[in-house]
Amino acid sequence: MLSLLFVNNLVLISLDFLVEYHKMELPNYRVFDEKRYFSAGSNTAVVDIKGTKVGINICEDLWFSHPVAKSVAAGAQLIVNLNASPYHYKKHQQRLKVASRRARESSVPVIYAHMVGGQDELVFDGGSFAVDSQGEIAYQAPWFEESSNEVIVGIDSDKNVLISSDVCYEEPETLSAIYSALVTGVRDYINKNGFKGIVLGLSGGIDSALTLAIAADALGPERVEAVMMPFKYTSEMSRNDASDQAQRMGVSYKSIGIEPMFNLGTRETEVDDDGWTVRTLDGKKSAHYEHTIGITEEGTRVFTENLF
Repeated sequence: MLSLLFVNNLVLISLDFLVEYHKMELPNYRVFDEKRYFSAGSNTAVVDIKGTKVGINICEDLWFSHPVAKSVAAGAQLIVNLNASPYHYKKHQQRLKVASRRARESSVPVIYAHMVGGQDELVFDGGSFAVDSQGEIAYQAPWFEESSNEVIVGIDSDKNVLISSDVCYEEPETLSAIYSALVTGVRDYINKNGFKGIVLGLSGGIDSALTLAIAADALGPERVEAVMMPFKYTSEMSRNDASDQAQRMGVSYKSIGIEPMFNLGTRETEVDDDGWTVRTLDGKKSAHYEHTIGITEEGTRVFTENLF
């Protein structure tokens, strides 16, 4: 008995029909490893929706000619391709180029419906679009946000499908797109994993300032806490810049010196005013440090550590 496990299958259910489609092309590169676990489908899915025959493809299918060609041969007048394609630099232009090529090859419009959001280390940038049978852009959704827009599908006297929309967003500039991808990835990683917020180290430098901006834009400043951990070599400018950054972003901010902890490993440390105490336990020198660094649902969270 042969058992096949299919991936990325689609089931369409309405009052009039039930159709199931199994993805034909399984990617097996970079973040994809589908051929190890799944078997590809071979049958098309063409459904009649109010007089228009719509062929269904899934993601990688569009990057090859034969899934679209088979759908058109089965009567499809319009291709709808459903996607969860990870974002990377200039990926949208690659998708648009491929969709336009398929439309011209088969002389049918293509609607590219794309996921938006983050999932662990992956980011999906949205930006769904549609091209007409000549491969020209007819609809463009926004990037990095959910949206619901109308795409009008009609049939001319020669039974060719025409597609149009009043929605056509401009593609964001490169740096804007990369920043939005970082914000989206952080937001969904934190929220989907149920974390209450972020505690991050703020040095007063450019790297941590950018990290702080991403965190605040992703979650809102009320869910971000910045901690400056100065040492004896930390400049006054770095301390001031860190404080200023936190104030400008509206996040909670604390400065916790690390010199007492450093001193424990190099020489005896006396009691000071920064939360450190030194005492003898069973003849051994030890230290205890306690400081408030965050807030949980139960109230104040206290960081406490014993060093021997």
